[in-house]
Amino acid sequence: MQIIDTPLHDVKIIRPKIHGDERGWFAEVFNANAFAAAGLPRRFVQDNQSFSRRGVLRGLHYQLGQASWCVRWNDPKLAIEWPIDCIGEPTVSAQDAVAPMLDDAELPASYAPLDSSAL
Repeated sequence: MQIIDTPLHDVKIIRPKIHGDERGWFAEVFNANAFAAAGLPRRFVQDNQSFSRRGVLRGLHYQLGQASWCVRWNDPKLAIEWPIDCIGEPTVSAQDAVAPMLDDAELPASYAPLDSSAL
């Protein structure tokens, strides 16, 4: 598993290693020791995997306590390069379509503002 730092405070990319052969594939998506070594919480609460049809874009969701929140997927401040040129306008949920921009989102008190020059 590869754990990658990002310019966002307390946000890391977890990239599992996928092992495949003619039978299919297997991926370890959580390992308490690997998470602890990267300074991530060892207590694992939830793991979701989803399948989306071509042209569907799932939003940027996060948890604050028990409540579920999201940030607008195409906020220019995030500067995410989505590989969607070949599909046109993506299909998003009603919630993702009206999600607040990062500057207007409810964020944890420990949030450090994004330095877009670091991207």
